[in-house]
Amino acid sequence: MTAATPRVLVTGFEAFAGMASNPTEQLVGDPDGLRTDGVEIVPVLLPVSFAGALERVRSALDEHRPDAVLGLGLAAGRPVMTPERIGVNVAHVEPAVGGRDTDGGHDRADNDGAAPRHRPVDPGAPDALLATLPPDLLVAALREAAVPAAVSESAGTYVCNTVLFGVLAHLRATRRGHVPAGFVHVPATPDLAVVDPSLPSMDAALLRHGVRACLEATASFLSHPRPVPTRENASDPSDMV
Repeated sequence: MTAATPRVLVTGFEAFAGMASNPTEQLVGDPDGLRTDGVEIVPVLLPVSFAGALERVRSALDEHRPDAVLGLGLAAGRPVMTPERIGVNVAHVEPAVGGRDTDGGHDRADNDGAAPRHRPVDPGAPDALLATLPPDLLVAALREAAVPAAVSESAGTYVCNTVLFGVLAHLRATRRGHVPAGFVHVPATPDLAVVDPSLPSMDAALLRHGVRACLEATASFLSHPRPVPTRENASDPSDMV
């Protein structure tokens, strides 16, 4: 890798909750399909496991030392791609009621059978951390690429949120808080909607196009970064975490 080529860690998840597939597994499983000029992609597939995903993503951060991190996860029920604004220091699974949480959470145990209740992701970390890869920048890039998108204000409390928060906390703890990290939830693909017609869906090719747009925006952001609101620089108290 040359100094001018940013290395971006791109994570996805295996299938879960009885679904036959996970579009993010397919995305990271075909990094050539995400190839973007000027970006070195490091794909990492994560287990849908609170403990396992956190361990694997921390290991990947330390091994690959990326210049940026883009997490991907499935939010079945959301109709558009949704970059997340914030990760919360909570791992929580509601008792199963047969429903679906379109805010990125879930009412089922993870693939290891774990179902934490109101447990911190990282006991020594803040209650919440803002994504340092600005979601509004990603939404603008997605819309410019003709991909439907909107900022999400909640990544839920399931494994996706654990990864988003865990990445942000680990980067801070290892003095790499300058590394921008974000997370994008994606809709179900048509193959999943065939099984459950109530699901909105997005074509897999459009999802790939959207992820490439996010990678291009990430590379641009690395060249021209801007601050993410913190207690020290927020102009509006509502921006503070």
